[in-house]
Amino acid sequence: MANYLTRLRTPFFIDETSTAATVGSADLTITINSVDVYVISKNTVSKNVSFEVSELIRDYLNPTWDGVFPYSTATNNSFVVTASIKVEFYVNNKNTRAINALAGTTDTPISGQTVNHTMYGFEAYSEFKEGVNHQLSSGQMLQTATDMYLPDSTAAYIPIEASNGVSYFTVATSVADGVVVTPVSGINVTIHRICEPVFDYMKVIFVNKFGGLQMFYFNKKNILSLNVTQENYDSMLMSANTYSTTAHQKYVYNKQGSEQITLNTGYVDEGQFETMKQLILSEQVWLEVDSVIHPVNVVTNTLTKKTKVNDKLVNYSINVEFAYDIVNSVR
Repeated sequence: MANYLTRLRTPFFIDETSTAATVGSADLTITINSVDVYVISKNTVSKNVSFEVSELIRDYLNPTWDGVFPYSTATNNSFVVTASIKVEFYVNNKNTRAINALAGTTDTPISGQTVNHTMYGFEAYSEFKEGVNHQLSSGQMLQTATDMYLPDSTAAYIPIEASNGVSYFTVATSVADGVVVTPVSGINVTIHRICEPVFDYMKVIFVNKFGGLQMFYFNKKNILSLNVTQENYDSMLMSANTYSTTAHQKYVYNKQGSEQITLNTGYVDEGQFETMKQLILSEQVWLEVDSVIHPVNVVTNTLTKKTKVNDKLVNYSINVEFAYDIVNSVR
């Protein structure tokens, strides 16, 4: 039996081998909240079987955030799902078992050949270069950035793995510029306090590659833009050989709008490229404006890494779109 800290946005394979003399097939059962949600049968090959499970388990993960920090999976576990995995081996193959079932005979699993696992699935992903079944590690810091840029007297929260879930290390408002904090043993994070007297701070919160909520403050110029869509038709105005000259011949309907905002990081260290990359790749992003949380989608789809050698000063621009229509269309 094994426990897995799984990144559900990346394929994860359950590979098992039976030691029985004769093996024809195997069943995989996925149980979530005491309910068997999937039962999958496959024929074995040389007594081996492999199932890809992350996509199935991710169906039961619905990451939501209410805008409150510190966020705790103890009270809201939408960022982690727990699944029990059971693999059972059978002597007969799938077709023979199906024929037997039609005849009223149920095949039973081979005794002593059942394998059980527990999977803790995170809204996380691994990269191609990290290989197959690259898991999270118990107790690790769940963000890459070791430099954080925060407004003066502002608290921050760093995600860490704890008790098979996500917890948060608090950076207090009193932590001064240049102070180093240690969210987990052996990992130091340097706090950089920023003071921007001209532009408003735009706090972005997103689910990063490790499945934790990560925050980043954009502190330079931001530009809000509006995009409007509509449909048109030409109306029939003539009535009794006349028409009103104040009526609309070209009629507009289904008019709708959406807003985008361009954000700028301000001058940051080169290592923030990784943070921006994970932000662009995130599927759950929020923007805090005037203490109000807005769901947004990142529309920027290209990112060029900047360095002090090539660019002198490192600033990134990111475009996000508010994830709702201006004219309320929720039905």
